[in-house]
Amino acid sequence: MGPLLRREGSSLHMHYNFHPKGVQRIAGRSRRNLPGLLLLFFILWACVAWGRNNLLQYNIKTFVAQEGLVEGKCTGTGLLFTDELLLPATAEGILQPLVAEGERVPAGTVVAKVLTMPNVGQVIATLGEMEEEARELLEELNAGASAGEELLIEKANQLAAKIQELRDNLHTGQTPHTQEIVKDIKELLGERQRLLAELAQRQRSSPGKGKELPLEEERLAKLLPSTPVPIVAPRAGVVSFHLPGAGERFAYSKISETGVFEFAALEELEVHGQTMGAGVRVKAGEPVLRLVNNLAINVAVPLPATEAQLLENKKTGTIIFPELGEWKLDCPVVFTIIEGDRGVVVLELSAYRPELLAQRKLAVQLVGECYEGFVVPRGALLKRGPEMGVYIKGKQGIIFQPVQVLGGDGDMVVVEGISFCEEVIANPAWVREGQRVR
Repeated sequence: MGPLLRREGSSLHMHYNFHPKGVQRIAGRSRRNLPGLLLLFFILWACVAWGRNNLLQYNIKTFVAQEGLVEGKCTGTGLLFTDELLLPATAEGILQPLVAEGERVPAGTVVAKVLTMPNVGQVIATLGEMEEEARELLEELNAGASAGEELLIEKANQLAAKIQELRDNLHTGQTPHTQEIVKDIKELLGERQRLLAELAQRQRSSPGKGKELPLEEERLAKLLPSTPVPIVAPRAGVVSFHLPGAGERFAYSKISETGVFEFAALEELEVHGQTMGAGVRVKAGEPVLRLVNNLAINVAVPLPATEAQLLENKKTGTIIFPELGEWKLDCPVVFTIIEGDRGVVVLELSAYRPELLAQRKLAVQLVGECYEGFVVPRGALLKRGPEMGVYIKGKQGIIFQPVQVLGGDGDMVVVEGISFCEEVIANPAWVREGQRVR
């Protein structure tokens, strides 16, 4: 029904009139839409439930039970105790190794030599004087040069270059070519002396400068490196020019005298080493290399007492070196010490790797026990009351299966109570007992 206009006084007013049947018609339409709304809500709820169920199904992981072997491992720090001999420098001078790092040599082998240099400062000072004389001579010849003096200028340049090369070698300790450079310098000095004598005769110059040259030669020869002093291996062993430090605390002969808490202190000890390479200047008596008996290396591994007990009565144990590419060895157990809540297992290495030379300690794993049976992930285990068990995927849904855990490592365990090829739920928090899983 449309609006009606009425005049009241001087103004117009608009009024609406509603028929009672119209109100009833609107209320009836709302009641007719209610089933559609309920149907829409039900469809939305079903979609959410279906999506949630599929999401859960997607995240459920199963593991097929298979028979296998799991090693119970203990992780710790291996302390290397070695039978080694420190060899000192036989004289003061420059070290020159004659064998490669890690090479095993028999007794009596010359493993290095020291090029003695007792007057390094004097040699450098003398070379400085000779270089200055060569420079002055070059300036002199350039000031009044003639065609016949070009050869002398060339020799002066060569002499200055050789002197600089020798000085650089002495500063940096690069000794292998020193004797060749000295020989070249002596030849250039002889040629310079001859040319100066000829030049002095031609120019009626004083020959005094030329007479000083033999004295210069003799002085230089006395100051240059003398006969190398050898360093000889007194026994057979592996040569290492790396000195890790704290060698007396990691001596092979002292391992039986070390207690549990001393081993623990060595585990925390910071070891700083150095490498003695070619060209290093050394003093007489200073240690320059180690001669290691690679057939006698013990590894001590501090562990909690509960883990050390796994190897307490064993004659052999398996050790793994993760830092050396999971290198695995079966080794004799020398002894096991347990004091309070701490213990130490000591094994004798049955093989050798050159990488061990530069180490005093490194990460290791000890295999305590080997367990054989049905293998499942450790994360599949759950406790229901006093029972330990796993969820099994069955035809009628998820069922709880009690099991007995025989042992394992950090990731896998061996259990009894399940059958071959049964599907174990690897993440039991995502399911409940009785739930159907596709």
